[in-house]
Amino acid sequence: MDIQDEKKNLIEWILKVEDPSVLYKIKQLKEDSLNQNKTTLPPNQGERDSIRRGLEDFDNNNTHSHQKARDIYAKYL
Repeated sequence: MDIQDEKKNLIEWILKVEDPSVLYKIKQLKEDSLNQNKTTLPPNQGERDSIRRGLEDFDNNNTHSHQKARDIYAKYL
């Protein structure tokens, strides 16, 4: 069965649903799906600058190993 047939079957089933709790769950699923797409925002200018600086550091070999980073921050953990 293709996706269009699945959609039609769901629509037909929803039209027959009488239980408000089922309709509520479907509505929540719809809202969750719509909100999921809104949670990822493009980076702001400060974030873009930070990413750019990080990439420049990487290109210039101005980085530390994972172990060195762990050693540096161990005293804060």
